Amino acid sequence: MATASAAFQAIVDQCNGCERVTDGGASSVCNTYTSPAHKWSLGSCNLASHVKIEVKKRVAVNPLKASKKASGG
Repeated sequence: MATASAAFQAIVDQCNGCERVTDGGASSVCNTYTSPAHKWSLGSCNLASHVKIEVKKRVAVNPLKASKKASGG
């Protein structure tokens, strides 16, 4: 019977620093995904604990109020 870590592939460079990475013998493995390279191929991993997601907030500005403010009135 194969061990559980035999199904998991080695981590990629982007996984370094994640808290889900464990030592799988010869190489480090992700204990959440079996194929970390595939998870990172479409962008960042959604469960990466070391990646900070930056949310850009758009502020709606009323053009009439903005023009009045710019003219000083």
